[in-house]
Amino acid sequence: MKHFYYTGFPNSILFKILAVFTILIPLIVLFIYNNYQSRSTLVEQIKSTHLNMMESYWIQIDNQLKNAASFAITTAFFENDPQLALSKSEPKSMLAKQRISLKLSEQIINYNNIIDTLFVYTDNDFISANKTSLKSEERDAIKSLVLETAHSLEMDRLNANWNLVKIDGHSSMLYISKGDNAVLTGVYINLDRLVGQYAPKDESASLLLLSNDDVASSNFIHPKNSLIVTASSSAAPISFVEIIQLKTIMETFPFMQKYILAISVMVALLLPFIFLLLRQIVVQPLQQLNKAMKHIQRGDLQYRIPPYRVSNEIAIVNQTFNQMMDEVQYLKISVYEEELKAQKSQLRNLQLQVRPHFIINSLNMVYNLLENGDSQTARRLIIHSVDFYRYMTKVDIDLVPLYEEIKHVKTYLQIQSIRYNNKFTYSINTNKMVEDMLVPPMLIQNFVENSIKYAIQADRCIHISIKVDTFEIDFYPFAKIIISDTGNGYPTHLLDRLNHGQIIEDQNGEHIGIRNSVQRLSLLFEEKARWHFYNNNGAVSELILPALFSDHSEVMPEDEE
Repeated sequence: MKHFYYTGFPNSILFKILAVFTILIPLIVLFIYNNYQSRSTLVEQIKSTHLNMMESYWIQIDNQLKNAASFAITTAFFENDPQLALSKSEPKSMLAKQRISLKLSEQIINYNNIIDTLFVYTDNDFISANKTSLKSEERDAIKSLVLETAHSLEMDRLNANWNLVKIDGHSSMLYISKGDNAVLTGVYINLDRLVGQYAPKDESASLLLLSNDDVASSNFIHPKNSLIVTASSSAAPISFVEIIQLKTIMETFPFMQKYILAISVMVALLLPFIFLLLRQIVVQPLQQLNKAMKHIQRGDLQYRIPPYRVSNEIAIVNQTFNQMMDEVQYLKISVYEEELKAQKSQLRNLQLQVRPHFIINSLNMVYNLLENGDSQTARRLIIHSVDFYRYMTKVDIDLVPLYEEIKHVKTYLQIQSIRYNNKFTYSINTNKMVEDMLVPPMLIQNFVENSIKYAIQADRCIHISIKVDTFEIDFYPFAKIIISDTGNGYPTHLLDRLNHGQIIEDQNGEHIGIRNSVQRLSLLFEEKARWHFYNNNGAVSELILPALFSDHSEVMPEDEE
């Protein structure tokens, strides 16, 4: 029976995905644009707020700078006391100096910690009034600077300016007015202290600096991800520069989080509809195809995907799958039998590679023991060797009982104990419920041999442990075999290759023992076996096998759907 499906482009997955993205892309673009606009608006608002704040600072500071400059000029030109201080009459001069000092002290109180020093210089007499926080070293430095420049100072009486100087290691500003008879009056401001009064308490949020030129036209280096706000003084050649971290700005405004949350909620409300649409268009058809694949894995070659309305591409895949399974059903049984023969031949080749590598060593040990007169140990070694090689005749058998493999491993360990002169100890613990289960011959011995070869050390004794226990998966018995040692463990860079059953190759050539073992498990147990290699205070080899017994060795656990 043939089924016909609508094959127009509107029914294709490509068209449906394009339709979904046609809705989503404008929303995403709008979201990005709104966030960008909000960020720009926020930055401009912060910049404007901080600029207004710094300009208000300058209004207060400039008023005091102008008042201080006006006081200096008035004192130099229009006050009598500076002239009387130059009088030859000592009583008049002393009284004039006292009045100047008192006036300076009264005046400096009015400047709200902006002005640090007011001074008058007359004929080598330096009279000053200072803030109480001013250190004596800084006062002496101001006096020295004024005394050094007093005689060489030439200026226009009407055009005195604020000058930037360095005093006692501080960036400072000095205003000097020169009156008649070489009388100097002036004002001193410590700019570092001035900035400290207006700087923000939390310097992680922003940083306030002073600059002596126009920041906008200078080579001022702007830090990354920061906002620069500047405001200049109208009375002096200086500017405030504030550096604000943009990250801090975004964190300090909760409305941004609310805005982003609102957008996120809108997107979240759309997600269920998008999920349902994609589920119907893509997920459900793929699940139906996956279900069909699992039926085939379990050997149900009769299963077919039922027809239902889907997109063109999925419909073609379903039809092709059904046609393929129709053709597979009619293949001759001989093709399958040839594949089984090839697998069995591969298994025999793998088994033949698992031959003992210490025949010569065993003979040499017997000879050396006899030469040394230890005939009793030599007899033990010969008996163990006979048992060992008798078991080796079973290498061509697919499966042997677990207790025979354990007995063979004990024989191998006893031989190696004689060879290595008790350089290791061992323990074997087997759950009696699985002693009769079938395992590939020499499976456990192969991993024990690996521990003997790579874990034994000359300077200490190691321990080799073999544990076999049982558990169930979906009511089917499985066995867990763990072979571990206390040596240096597997090289960490080789663990991934070991767990994937790949060949390990180094300067000594290929190491195929572990790879052969896991390939034998994969072939014999139809991929129901698992293995895992890791380090835990030494090398650990963990094997999980279905517990097969001689009376129902053909029964294998089924995969879940």
